Amino acid sequence: MAHARRAHRATFLPNGQVLVTGGIDEGGPLFLTSAELYDPVTGMWKETGSMANARYYHTMTLLPNGQMS
Repeated sequence: MAHARRAHRATFLPNGQVLVTGGIDEGGPLFLTSAELYDPVTGMWKETGSMANARYYHTMTLLPNGQMS
């Protein structure tokens, strides 16, 4: 994971990866806009897009059409 974080959210995706978004940086009071994908097959993390606004203690739901809400 590129950014150690707390107060983030993680969602298991249909492709087997885990999407982790937002949170608070463990190194200080920095609220994160970043998102990362974890692949349990390879054990690797990959940074992916970022959110327009930082979020922490938020909710994240995978919708039936595959989009996130």
